[in-house]
Amino acid sequence: MASYYIVENNQQSGPFSYEQLAQRGLDDNTQVWTEGMPNWMPAGQVPELQHLINSAPPQGYSGGYGYGGGYQSNYVPMPDNHKSKAVWSLVLTVISMFCCGNCFGIISLIFSILALVASGRVSSDYMTGNYHGAMNASIDANKWGNWSISLLIIGGLISITCWLLYYFLIFAASMSGY
Repeated sequence: MASYYIVENNQQSGPFSYEQLAQRGLDDNTQVWTEGMPNWMPAGQVPELQHLINSAPPQGYSGGYGYGGGYQSNYVPMPDNHKSKAVWSLVLTVISMFCCGNCFGIISLIFSILALVASGRVSSDYMTGNYHGAMNASIDANKWGNWSISLLIIGGLISITCWLLYYFLIFAASMSGY
């Protein structure tokens, strides 16, 4: 993933990820540089940043999900890596429901439901023209989904280890005559 540097108040700032740039409120004349660029360029001349300029939140925007600000009237296509994660979140929720045998499964279920709610917010924000809010909701859906998957894996490994230990102890006890 590319890291971008920008010039703010005649000072170099960065590096920033793509998501962080979306929150900075770039305009056409913001000077930008990333690895592979020969010189600093205005953000308006960098093709991969075009939609950030069109969907940048207004100056003074406080961040968050964009409610009460950041709405744009012009259509901006959402980048592929920020599309709704609804199907992915729904599958995680179903898997988590069947893996609620330990505390990791229960917490994973909660996180997968949070991912499902955030993925629903992606579509609703995007359809109302709140592109910044849609991108934030997509990032949240990814975050909660990743936590859910991590907890499912950890809980699964702990469950397998416990079952193996249980059967090993049963086997050892039967071999020793108890």
